[in-house]
Amino acid sequence: MQQETSPLRAFLILPPESVASHAVECLEAFHAAADAASLLLPAPDTVREMQDVLFALTRRAQELGLAVLVDGGRPDDGRSAMHALGVDGIHLHDGDARHVASLRRELGKEYIIGVCCPTQRHSAMELGEAGADYLGIDQRLEARGENLLAWWAEMFTVPVVAMHVAIPAELPALVRLGADFAVPGPHMWEDPAQAAELAEAWRENLQQGQQGHGVAQKSG
Repeated sequence: MQQETSPLRAFLILPPESVASHAVECLEAFHAAADAASLLLPAPDTVREMQDVLFALTRRAQELGLAVLVDGGRPDDGRSAMHALGVDGIHLHDGDARHVASLRRELGKEYIIGVCCPTQRHSAMELGEAGADYLGIDQRLEARGENLLAWWAEMFTVPVVAMHVAIPAELPALVRLGADFAVPGPHMWEDPAQAAELAEAWRENLQQGQQGHGVAQKSG
C-alpha cells in the first residue's frame, strides 16, 4: 500500500546508464513502499535510443502521481524533450537566474522549473525571485560558512531538494535541516527487489526520525 505523504519526499533520479526495460517495475516497487514525489529523467541527448522506455516510464510515473522532469542538458534539447515525452517540467544545472526567468516567461506557469543552486545566498534568492519552483541544494556545500539548505528552508517557502544521494540513515537529519525532498541511491534502478528494499529502509528511517523528533519536542 502506498504510504501517506511524509515530511521528506523522494526525488527520484534515473541515471542514463540505468535506462532499461525494467525501469517501470523499479519505479513501481519503490513507490509501493515509500513516498515518491517526482522523477527526473536524464538529458535526452544521452538516451535517444531509449525514447520508448522513457515515454513508458513517464506515463507510469504520472499515473502514480509523480511529477516528471527532464534534465535540461542543453536548453534547446530540454525543451524539445519536454514536449516529446509529455513531462511536467525541466531541471536546470546552470544556476543562472536570467535563464530561469526567460524560461518561465516562455513556459508560463504550466510547467515546473527546478534549478540547482550555487552556494551563494544572493544567487539562491535571485533564483527564487526568477520563478524557480524548487532549488536543488547540496547541504554538504557551505555558503559563507553557514549551511545554505537550513538557511533557505527557514527563510523562504520555495521547496528544497537535497541534491546528493542520501542513504536512509541521513533522512532524519535532512528533515531537521528543512529539506523537502531527498534523492535515493541509483542502485534502486538495478532491479525491483533492490528498489523495494531501499524504499522500505527509506520509510522506516523517516518514521524513526519523526518519532525521535516528537519525543525531543515533548521533553523540551
